[in-house]
Amino acid sequence: MKISISLIITITIQFITLTHSFASFEQTPITKPVAVIINSELYPQVKDSIDRYLDDLKNEGYSVLFSEWDNKVQPDIEELRTLLRKYHQKQNLQGAVLIGQLP
Repeated sequence: MKISISLIITITIQFITLTHSFASFEQTPITKPVAVIINSELYPQVKDSIDRYLDDLKNEGYSVLFSEWDNKVQPDIEELRTLLRKYHQKQNLQGAVLIGQLP
């Protein structure tokens, strides 16, 4: 009789744990990674607007990968492409917003 009660308790606990895991999974918001890259010379001039835009994206369920891009330090378009590829490969990037003069 001890084995049966023990087995029922174990099965019940595992079922409750599994049910809780499914409930937690359903409540977890799905994030959609999006890159926002802005020219570093432009950013200080529009910082408040960009920060508000980034907050709006986050509130809509996007996870934001924000970067300032300095054309003087990184003038090559290949560097920008490499960054976007890295975001896509590692973060499953869904889109990108490029702001200002970039290579």
